[in-house]
Amino acid sequence: MRRPTRIAMAGAFVLAASALGGGVVAQTPTAVDPPHPAHIHVGLCPEPGEVVFPLNDLVTGGDQMVGVSSAIAVEVSSTNVEAALADIVAGEHAINVHESAEAADVYIACGDIGGNMLGTADLAIGLAEQNGSGHHGVAWLHDNGDGTTRVDVVLLTGPAAAPGGSMPPASAAPGSPPAPGSPAPPEGSAPPAGSPMPPAPPEGSLMPPASVAP
Repeated sequence: MRRPTRIAMAGAFVLAASALGGGVVAQTPTAVDPPHPAHIHVGLCPEPGEVVFPLNDLVTGGDQMVGVSSAIAVEVSSTNVEAALADIVAGEHAINVHESAEAADVYIACGDIGGNMLGTADLAIGLAEQNGSGHHGVAWLHDNGDGTTRVDVVLLTGPAAAPGGSMPPASAAPGSPPAPGSPAPPEGSAPPAGSPMPPAPPEGSLMPPASVAP
C-alpha cells in the first residue's frame, strides 16, 4: 500500500520547494497567477530544446478557500505521461515552466531531470527560478509500473536563495576587523564602539594619544 508513503513524501516535497527558494510569501485569496504551461523538454536548463511531453498547466486550485487566509498559496500540476521513468532519465530532459500561453517564450522555472532515486519508483528534482520570475519549486516523478510516469509539479513564489545557498553576511561585532575586501574607514574617523584602540590625535597635535585601559 503506497498511499501513506506518498502523503509523507508530499509534505517533504513542499518543504523542499521552500528551502530551494530561501523563503515563500503568503498570498491573499485574490492573488492568483494565470495558468502556467509546463512541459518535459529534451535538453537541459536554462535553454532546453523541443517539447517531448506536455504537462497540465500549473494552477492555484479551485475558487473555494479553506483554512486561514495567511496560508501560502502554491501552483500545482499533475500529469500522467506516456513513458516509463527509466526512459525519461535515460536521456537528457528537463521540466520547464512558462509564464503563460501568450508568453510561452518566457521561462519562469526550470529543472533538469536527474538525481538520486527515492526507492525504486520515485525521483524528486528542483525547479530553479528563471529570468527573475520569483517562481521556484519541485517536481516529483513516480513510475506507475505500466509504462507511464506521474509527474507532479509544485511552484511557489518568494525570494530566491543566494547563489550556492549562501546566507547574507552577518553584521560585524563591535571592534572586529573589517571583512576581507571591505573598504577601509575614512582617515581620521573614530574606531567602532567597543574597540580597544583609542583614536589617533589630530595631525600636529601636541597631545599624546590616550592610554588604553587594561
